[in-house]
Amino acid sequence: MPNSTERDQLSTCNDLAMAVPMTESDDERLIGGLARDGCDMTKQREVGLFFFAPSEEVAGAVGRDLRADGWDSQILAHHGEWIAFANGRWMVVDSESIAKLRRFAEDVADRNGATYHGWQAKLDPGLTVI
Repeated sequence: MPNSTERDQLSTCNDLAMAVPMTESDDERLIGGLARDGCDMTKQREVGLFFFAPSEEVAGAVGRDLRADGWDSQILAHHGEWIAFANGRWMVVDSESIAKLRRFAEDVADRNGATYHGWQAKLDPGLTVI
């Protein structure tokens, strides 16, 4: 889970308590938001993923799958739900890379009985979300 300083540096469509998973349209809005916020979209940036799970066991299974793929994953309880959060991947964020990321995340979620809720990306150094 990112600390408050790291969270301030992340551009997200929704917070952890988002009630509805991000859609492909949300992906495009978030990509556009990064560009509007002044990010250099040709540079790699760290991305993170969120999954909601019906139980600690399911969240743990998602976390294990993510770690097996090289992600830094954690699970936590939040308002009565289990969340698997992963970061540690760097990529150039564009429509193609996020579509590929979405396919991967949806496969992990489907395989484990969880729900993929979305992604986030770090802003360039010195930028903040208002």
